[in-house]
Amino acid sequence: MKKKLQEQNNTAQLLNSKIKLFILIILVSSSIVYFASSVFSVSTIEYLSVKDAVNIDNTSENQIGVSGKLVKNSYFRDANGIRAHFNIKDEEGILELPVVYDGEIGKIFFNEYAEIILQGEKSQGTFVAKTLTIRCPSKYITEAEKAELDLEKNKTPKSPPYESYKNEKGT
Repeated sequence: MKKKLQEQNNTAQLLNSKIKLFILIILVSSSIVYFASSVFSVSTIEYLSVKDAVNIDNTSENQIGVSGKLVKNSYFRDANGIRAHFNIKDEEGILELPVVYDGEIGKIFFNEYAEIILQGEKSQGTFVAKTLTIRCPSKYITEAEKAELDLEKNKTPKSPPYESYKNEKGT
């Protein structure tokens, strides 16, 4: 009888330790899932159009991304030379979003075809950019698209380089 009672006691202790281990594994894995999801939600940036960024209220701590084109004659720097103020516009050129950015800006920024990609927060109607990236479209468009852009800009298209080559060959 004592032997049977001791075996039951050992079985209870074994089950008890397995239950404790199972509960520990559940707690650790749920903690890992919680922390991973909170890190990913903070580091994820939602990209908006200028129209959407203009129409949203001031954002919380979450960063957003906005892309657009520079509005002519809207760029100026503060007297200290660090803070830049400018506006970006949407594809249609109708809506504008005021932007403030502290940092260096390259020459390509002033190209009228360059796309400005910003990450930051909207505060009191102004987009406060933490990062600024500029994508020059000339690297990504074909000669036909360049000719179309020139037509929009100058109303007279430049002939693509292969046209002048054909004329030189006499064909």
